[in-house]
Amino acid sequence: GETGIRLSDGHWFLDAYYDHTSHEICLDFTGLSKALSTRAGVKPRAPVTIKPGAPVTLRLFSDRSIFEIYANDELVISTAAFFHDPENLKARLFDRNGSKTQVTVDAWEMQPLKWTAYQPAGKAKK
Repeated sequence: GETGIRLSDGHWFLDAYYDHTSHEICLDFTGLSKALSTRAGVKPRAPVTIKPGAPVTLRLFSDRSIFEIYANDELVISTAAFFHDPENLKARLFDRNGSKTQVTVDAWEMQPLKWTAYQPAGKAKK
């Protein structure tokens, strides 16, 4: 089966999931239009080495245009994709094709970095 998360703005969606049969991390862009991603319709996959019975920790990072998936703290897939309505982006967990998996979720809304130019001590302008 497959265990993953669907990100949706109410119209378009992107699925990120672990395929228990092939032991791969997958991104499914078939729910995005070509206007939102150059990879629309593509399903990139990457193998993950996991010992039988060992837990899989997936981390999905998104900053509204870049999506990165880490499996057990190793970067597996990184790509760009956009949504028409990022303010209404929602996430939903799923188990498909007979997958019965225990899932624990931690979610954070990250704040933008407030960038300030570095000024060495004694060199700062007044």
